[in-house]
Amino acid sequence: MDILKKIKPVYIYIFALLSIIIGIIIIGPGNSEPQNPANIASKNMPEDDIHKNMNPMGNEPSRSNVSQSFKHQLEMLKKAYEGNPEDTVKAKAYAEVLASAHMTEQAIPILEKILLKGPKRTDILLGLTLMHYNASRIDKAEEYTNIILSFDKDNREANYNLGAIAATRGDKSKAKLIWEKIIDRYPESEAAKLAAESLKRL
Repeated sequence: MDILKKIKPVYIYIFALLSIIIGIIIIGPGNSEPQNPANIASKNMPEDDIHKNMNPMGNEPSRSNVSQSFKHQLEMLKKAYEGNPEDTVKAKAYAEVLASAHMTEQAIPILEKILLKGPKRTDILLGLTLMHYNASRIDKAEEYTNIILSFDKDNREANYNLGAIAATRGDKSKAKLIWEKIIDRYPESEAAKLAAESLKRL
């Protein structure tokens, strides 16, 4: 249905950013936390196996370089995850790359395993929401959204997603009500901006 193509959970925007960033994340034995996107953006291109073949003059990398870089990154993340599956940072990074490569069914169990260790991991719950939503498992997407709202009722992303789910089901009045509430309560937030854009598409 048209509304499904136009309105996605807010996490898709975060996930798209992560998909861009993931190509320059290096998983090493000393990394215990994911890198900050703002910090990555301010650094020069790293001199590693992924980037050494890219044109230093600022031209766009070729499709071949991007493809090879992605495959190399995927393999690095897979090895890092398999080498220490209890490391949730590496597990999450691997799952996100799998999902960006349309291997969602492989990514979901990894995120679910992380969730067993941290049932209130909002980032993981949002990721699972998106993956199930994109697989048209709307009930499952709503289930994860409601888990977030059960312990964080004011979570802006989850509330936005609840509106997206309602819109996907054709309940435009419910979606409108949810999104207008977000705009009213958090007018300067990214969720409010997305809600305003989505309202125009209803």
